[in-house]
Amino acid sequence: MATQSRQGFRGRLGEREMLDRVLQNVRGGQSAVLVIRGEAGVGKTALLRYAAAQASDFRLAQIAGVESEMELPFAGLHQLCAPVLRDSTLFRSPSSAP
Repeated sequence: MATQSRQGFRGRLGEREMLDRVLQNVRGGQSAVLVIRGEAGVGKTALLRYAAAQASDFRLAQIAGVESEMELPFAGLHQLCAPVLRDSTLFRSPSSAP
């Protein structure tokens, strides 16, 4: 029987270790993509919250799918990019860096 950890997960040690490894690799300079998928209620959101808590030193971008925007092309991409595009400090040229 799996034990419950202090994060409230039951039997998710493997998934948490995978998330920790991915984050450590990114901290080391590697890029990575990880897809978390599954049926409703299996704990995807809890794993995402765990990853976000472990990545407090990263810039985190979150979006939510909205059914009413389903027919709008690139609505999710717009939600993701709009806040970043408003932050002009991200787009400084190398010659203007301090």
